Amino acid sequence: MTSRITFKHLLFSTSKGQPSEVTLLSLQPWIQRGLKFEALSRVAAAMGVRDVAMAPYLGVSGRTLQRAMQKSTLSVELSDRLAALANILVLAQDVLGSIEEARRWLSTSQVALDGKTPDELLRTVTGCREVELLLGRIQHGVYT
Repeated sequence: MTSRITFKHLLFSTSKGQPSEVTLLSLQPWIQRGLKFEALSRVAAAMGVRDVAMAPYLGVSGRTLQRAMQKSTLSVELSDRLAALANILVLAQDVLGSIEEARRWLSTSQVALDGKTPDELLRTVTGCREVELLLGRIQHGVYT
């Protein structure tokens, strides 16, 4: 069993130069400056995929992601999508009990998502929101 992941750990490697509390709201200045590439590697590892497999989740082609990987800082758009994915991973872990259960759930079709897997929906902003809403319903016991 792996240790619990945190939003802060996924997006920042050290405590130097980062917000004391990391929320989607407090993260805005860092997103606008661009998150460090290492954050993408940590989110990919938490999802159980290789860095290059993150392209569809970030809304770019594999080639575009490879070019972005040559820079130390991600674009605003990639940083924003990455923060949304990290948020969903942490939420899924918190709701389901572990990162392993979260990964399993993300790859399992859900009736509430019209039979799609959450993983399929994480490839769009709208899909991310639907997955987040479903996790909220599960967390509050109103899963349908």
